[in-house]
Amino acid sequence: MRITLKLDMKGVRVPYDYRRGIQAWIYSAMDHQTGILLHDGDPGTIKLFTFSNLRGRYMQNPQGLVFQDTASLTIASPSRHLLEQIMACIEETGAMDICGNHVRILQHTVSRIPDLNGTITYQTMSPVTVYTTEEDGYHLYHSPEENDYSARIAANLAHKLEQLTGETMDDYFRLYHVTDIVRRTITYKGFRYTAYDFRCQIDTTPRMHKILQDCGIGARNAAGFGMLQPHW
Repeated sequence: MRITLKLDMKGVRVPYDYRRGIQAWIYSAMDHQTGILLHDGDPGTIKLFTFSNLRGRYMQNPQGLVFQDTASLTIASPSRHLLEQIMACIEETGAMDICGNHVRILQHTVSRIPDLNGTITYQTMSPVTVYTTEEDGYHLYHSPEENDYSARIAANLAHKLEQLTGETMDDYFRLYHVTDIVRRTITYKGFRYTAYDFRCQIDTTPRMHKILQDCGIGARNAAGFGMLQPHW
């Protein structure tokens, strides 16, 4: 499921690393037990939600982004319980906090993930980061132009499937025909991540289409990386 918010962002300035503020607000909307389980879970546990970039017209200055009008934000999760808590918070307060800015929520809509099968064209809603961690802690980032990129995405989705269902992924999966690639450097909580926006085609089963739309692809989804939407 997904929630899309229309936000009154006219004149609002957010830092370039505003993702930390959105993530903090999402955690604040959860009940205490859910928040603790997600935030303080085992290091290998994938936090099963993701969110898009703030999408709207803005200007840049040294301090960050200054929005010119409304903006939209989409949050996705396979957990109906988590999204219901976010909805309850929205209906109670009518606003959200983004890095200290009190932002009114003008509208919110809930949408269900459509049943998709086979080859679908996707566009990133937030950039995708894929990396391996070296013994010294250094992150080696991978580009969607690498031959094994699809296999790396599939391995990460297999981990998500196992966490959600306890099942092993035996579904076919192929990510290919990647176009419109844009490399991004994203700062999040003081760390700099290399990530990519792109359009691609993904050929897989209905349940894997649902998982990649609910959870995102690649790493750091709960920090606002790797959200996709079908491109019709």
